[in-house]
Amino acid sequence: MAATSLPLAGHRLFHTRDLGEAREQVARVFCPHKLSTVGSARDLDARQHAARMGTVTLSYLDYSCEVRIEPGYLEDFYLVQIPLAGAADTTAGAQHVVSTPDLAVLLTPHEPIHMHWQAGSPHLIVRIERSTVESRLAELVGRPLRRKPRFNLGLDLTDAAAQSWLSAVHLLRTDVEGGGTLTGHPETAEHLERMLVTGLLLASTHEYSEAIRNPAGPDRLPVHVR
Repeated sequence: MAATSLPLAGHRLFHTRDLGEAREQVARVFCPHKLSTVGSARDLDARQHAARMGTVTLSYLDYSCEVRIEPGYLEDFYLVQIPLAGAADTTAGAQHVVSTPDLAVLLTPHEPIHMHWQAGSPHLIVRIERSTVESRLAELVGRPLRRKPRFNLGLDLTDAAAQSWLSAVHLLRTDVEGGGTLTGHPETAEHLERMLVTGLLLASTHEYSEAIRNPAGPDRLPVHVR
């Protein structure tokens, strides 16, 4: 596939065959991490395209070859990693998922992460600041969060709610690729960011899922009634 036809092609950050440079460049968007090739390092052909909109960053990341990635704890952001082809083996805390184009992974800030990407597994990645996700979740629940939210690692992209969320991701991507008419305007960018975060909270599975999908439920009642 020609580079100009790749996602977010107009927002190229780097293209390199050097492992150290790839690690350093990716860390600028995400966080410091360990990166190693499985097999010959000569097979590495890494590239990343990325565009930031407020507290959300969309990235296209491809190493071409088989790699292991160990970021440890993300600490201050959430990641949704969507393989566009191939597969990736991901462990986060006690959870383990093999992600595919039909099954993304939702990585949270407070669990140690280990990943093994197959060769030929380019990813579309959505990075969202932790404060944005958790403040929006508190708004939807109607009260401050008492503890760190626990999310399921797997995100089934064939589910109707996840399909709707993915449509919002593609809307942002299409707008960015087309020059940013919506994402480049502060008011519409804020609405799109809010829609994306809310959609993710509705599409994913976590301990507050029932409370935000059923606003009339017990978690939304006044404290003295609960």
